Amino acid sequence: PAGRAAIWPRVAASGRTVWPDGADALHRPVYTVVDHGPGWLDFDIFCHPGSPTCDWAQGAPLGQQVGAIGPGGGSCPDTDRLWLFGDQTAMPAITRMLAETRGTASAVLCCDAADLGALADDPRVTRCDDLMAALVAMPDPVGGHVWFAADAARTRAARSHLLARGLTKTQFTAAAYWSRAEA
Repeated sequence: PAGRAAIWPRVAASGRTVWPDGADALHRPVYTVVDHGPGWLDFDIFCHPGSPTCDWAQGAPLGQQVGAIGPGGGSCPDTDRLWLFGDQTAMPAITRMLAETRGTASAVLCCDAADLGALADDPRVTRCDDLMAALVAMPDPVGGHVWFAADAARTRAARSHLLARGLTKTQFTAAAYWSRAEA
């Protein structure tokens, strides 16, 4: 927490991780590592109002101590056909899955064209302005896996849509990467 020395998690006698709570509670967002090397990690932060991570990063944190845990998260779905949908926050994970998939893949990203970077040259990637409309327009994902990541509200809508289309929970992943600040 800002202005406080970090109290790091500890392992209890039972082997369970005990996280600090109350005023010492740590902010524990999950990020996809884009690249790494000895002593450094590269990850992207999607800047949006009200984010403790954004506030920290914009406050020139050079030299500050940071805790990192991992690996975590999921792996690339093992499937013959992979449909990926995401906003800017999902770009590192989508980039990784496009590189790792053994099957055919397509990705739809809801972001500014300038934010696509190297993905702009990948013929499997298209950009959209409405992620839910792109998901609704997707052909039936027979024999494949649908992966969706965006803000919590769109992720709930995507999950409901995919279940309504008859997909089972093993045929898709719907991950909320962030929440919109309520006005």
